[in-house]
Amino acid sequence: MELRFETEANRKDIPRLKARIEDLQSYIGALKFENEQLAGDSARSSLSSIKRIGESGKSQRELEKTVALLKKVVERVQAENTALKKAPGVVSQEQLSLLKRENDGLKRQLEEMRQQYGQELSERYTAQQEGTAKMAVDFDQMRKELAKERDENEKLRMKIRSLKVQEEHQDKQLRSTKTKLEVETAKKSSMTALDSQGWKSAVQTRMYEEKIKAMETDLEKKSKQVQDNKVLLRDAAEREQALLREKDDLLLKISILERFPVGSGGATDSNLMKEYQHCRVRVELLEKEKTELLSELNRVRQHQIPSSTSETTQMTEGLLTKARQYDRLTRENIDISMKLKSVELDKTKLQQEVEKMRKELASFGPEFFEEIEDLKYNYKQSIHRNVLLEDKLRQIGSQFGLSIDLLN
Repeated sequence: MELRFETEANRKDIPRLKARIEDLQSYIGALKFENEQLAGDSARSSLSSIKRIGESGKSQRELEKTVALLKKVVERVQAENTALKKAPGVVSQEQLSLLKRENDGLKRQLEEMRQQYGQELSERYTAQQEGTAKMAVDFDQMRKELAKERDENEKLRMKIRSLKVQEEHQDKQLRSTKTKLEVETAKKSSMTALDSQGWKSAVQTRMYEEKIKAMETDLEKKSKQVQDNKVLLRDAAEREQALLREKDDLLLKISILERFPVGSGGATDSNLMKEYQHCRVRVELLEKEKTELLSELNRVRQHQIPSSTSETTQMTEGLLTKARQYDRLTRENIDISMKLKSVELDKTKLQQEVEKMRKELASFGPEFFEEIEDLKYNYKQSIHRNVLLEDKLRQIGSQFGLSIDLLN
């Protein structure tokens, strides 16, 4: 295209160069004529009187230099003219119009492709943003639940701490009460007679015993409550760990989906898109697990001890089992990816066929469909007539004793 434009520009420069050549040739002729006059005058005049000659006021040597330069210019222009004459033919107006139409068609196709792929990319981006927003909402909800669990765990810890303090205080009271009871028992055994002071000590002993029993019952209740709180705290810690793991999984999925583009199927098939994204996340997790297994296997090989060959053998077998599972899952993922690609290709092919059939049907008018309906009606009528004629032929054959083979 650039060569064609250069050829057109050179073709337009040819008249200007020709005019310039003619001007230079006339100028050379004038200079030659002036040179001849100057040569005749120089023979008649002396060298001292000739300083400036000719109408231009230049010396003969300067004029000769000018003529030599002009000859070079003329030769160069003639060479350019010859090269332009030998150049390929000028592009015709029809070819230019054809090229313009082709250029316009290519521009339209480019604009259509931009609109199509722009819409598809916007749909992909919208689907990805919706998925990310949904994951962000789930992440916020789980974060709130985690904060709630942490608050409950903190309350349970405070309650357990207070119960432990109460338990220690009651233990101290119980020990002091037991000490007093032992002292009173010793006093009671040393008494020979039960006087008024002994009666009082017996009553005090009975009161202390009842108080000790009540404190023991209260201590058992509080110990049971402490055990229940420990169980609740353990459950809350397990729930917290599960929520943290789920949070890490969601963050990993979000990072994976942000790193990979959306599948080529666009947002038209949501189930296919979800399955494709699930396969991507699964592949990423399997790759991560494979890396961990390989690092663990290398570490075991480096720190292998001869005395513990059975343990290392078991660890190696476990690693090999995990590696086999990883290979199997990788093969399943590859099969799923191939199936997805084949489904996408079949879907694209079916869409093209449907579009082609729509275009073909759009080219037909209502008369074509009326003719089809007429043909259907005529076909039904002809079948009905054939059935009637076959019945009549069978009746005639049975009447005259003829065997008529209608199939042949």
